Amino acid sequence: MSSDESEDDYEHVVFELGSWSTRAGMAGEDAPAVIHPTYIPESVDNLERTELDYTKRFSPDKFEHLLNLCYSELPVKDPAGHGIILIEPLSVSNASRELALQILMETFQVPSYYAAASPQMSLYASGRGSGTVIQCGHAATETMSIYEGYLVPGSLMSYPDNSGRKVTSLVKEWLHKYVATETAYGYDVFVNAKEENVSLLQDEFHDFSLPDGKLVNVTPQMKSDLSNCIFGGDHGVAKMAYHAVMAADIDMRRDLFCNVILSGGASLVKGFKEAFLKEIRKESNVRHTENLKINAVAAPERKYNSWIGGSIVGSLTCFQGAHISKELYGEVGPSIVHRYCFNYGNVKMGDFV
Repeated sequence: MSSDESEDDYEHVVFELGSWSTRAGMAGEDAPAVIHPTYIPESVDNLERTELDYTKRFSPDKFEHLLNLCYSELPVKDPAGHGIILIEPLSVSNASRELALQILMETFQVPSYYAAASPQMSLYASGRGSGTVIQCGHAATETMSIYEGYLVPGSLMSYPDNSGRKVTSLVKEWLHKYVATETAYGYDVFVNAKEENVSLLQDEFHDFSLPDGKLVNVTPQMKSDLSNCIFGGDHGVAKMAYHAVMAADIDMRRDLFCNVILSGGASLVKGFKEAFLKEIRKESNVRHTENLKINAVAAPERKYNSWIGGSIVGSLTCFQGAHISKELYGEVGPSIVHRYCFNYGNVKMGDFV
């Protein structure tokens, strides 16, 4: 860095730490340049192995390995010359946040760091300052309401009950139950079927083929099981969204209901938006708020919404003063992340296994 350059005059690398995959790229780009699996199953029958867990069992070695993989494929000669934006799930533990900051500052010698909430970045990707985000990830579904740039207290939720993993496991059960085959399908087959073939649209019964040519006949029961998996139970996706909006003051709710952002890979199931609107309107009718207009946004690129939002934020000149500098880290230590970045202390969470 030359002497006439500002200490903040560098590009940012954006990392999104997903439970299924980790995305990385340069701030200002339209899409992540690098995608590496975070979730690696041990076998077809064991779908519960998580390569990097941010909730309870954070592994510094695995985190470093993942960062090195991403850096090796990015146009970054030296991490010390690029600031970092790390996009986290709401379920991340305080200890994991501190370890991530420590590793990036001390091992990779990055000059600056900022940790951002995944749902928050998804809202920014939509170009809105107010809205309720439903982040449908592999390990959990998360909610956050933001009104005119400010977090709505009580809107933060993170539950694994209706996660993408649950939906993928249901698809696996279907294929084993309804398809006569001796093929041991890889986990990606179940994920692709979830995102590209199965549908929540009640009048759509398109059969689909598996890589080995076997035909899957979609039945009404399969559709019912899928709907219950996503929207059923106390923490159904539509119920979570409804309560995230209702956590706001009454004069904010109209804007929040009109700007519900659907995001994450698990929201790619065909008919997700239509089924979501049906379920949340049903919830609204039951609770006598049916006079409020409800609108949901499901962008084609929503699988990477969070990363795109981080890319936008990292390219803004006004962001430069918001990050944790190396000097500030040296003065305070890893705990600075809780004061300088988003605080997740009031997240309503389910049990993560």
